[in-house]
Amino acid sequence: MSLGIKIGEGNTAEIFAWGDGKVIKLFREFMPRSTIEQEWSVSQAILSAGLPVPRVFGLEEVDGKTGIIYERIGASSMLERLLENPALAEEMGCRMAVLHAAMHSRIDVRRMTSQKNALEKAILHADLLQDKEKDEIVARLHKLPEGKSLCHGDFHPGNVLLGKSGPIVIDWSTGVAGNASADAMRTRMMLEHAVLPPETAGDWSRRLEAIRMKLCKAYLEGYLKLTETDKESIEEWELPVAAARLDEGVPAEEKRILTDRIRALLHSHA
Repeated sequence: MSLGIKIGEGNTAEIFAWGDGKVIKLFREFMPRSTIEQEWSVSQAILSAGLPVPRVFGLEEVDGKTGIIYERIGASSMLERLLENPALAEEMGCRMAVLHAAMHSRIDVRRMTSQKNALEKAILHADLLQDKEKDEIVARLHKLPEGKSLCHGDFHPGNVLLGKSGPIVIDWSTGVAGNASADAMRTRMMLEHAVLPPETAGDWSRRLEAIRMKLCKAYLEGYLKLTETDKESIEEWELPVAAARLDEGVPAEEKRILTDRIRALLHSHA
């Protein structure tokens, strides 16, 4: 089967139509086969757990690249809806909190990658940090509490599709088993600091800046209430989660913000 129209793209993959009612997430050449197979395995496990996620059908090779075949949802993302109508920020933040809390109530979803192992690996590959900084961050990471919750690893409005039957959570390539508070910290950090890619700059970026704090506040307040978690339990994960984010293909401005914050946190706990 040949590729259909291009639907979207990200740092690691492009999305194309694939026959009737399906899409293929076609990974870029630099993505390791093991990482793709991990997403395939995690996607199957999440689907079997009964969470609102797209059905997954199989792996496919196209023009030397590997792809995963998913159900085509045919819906706008929460991020797109927000940028079109910023007045929805508080409502969407609350909906995110409900989704995330429900996700974290699932314990031990089959055999999934350890959250701490994934964070440590990313921290040690963060080129912007000095070796002594990495060692200190990893040491603090291992002192933080363990967990057995299902964690998305990259839960933000761009990864929530607003389907007719309800929201659908996509992109489980970073799914792990670990501490729910670390996953909530990742979401808070994305809502506060994530920079839109250059192709969506301009008016879209200005709209995002105008709503990001309202969105984050609604999400965090809702999540804390639903899970009966205290704010400090989430904040203690900021250092390792921010350091791990540096290993991703994020814009230079976001890396600068994160690096400054990491060094401030290291200094404050010295």
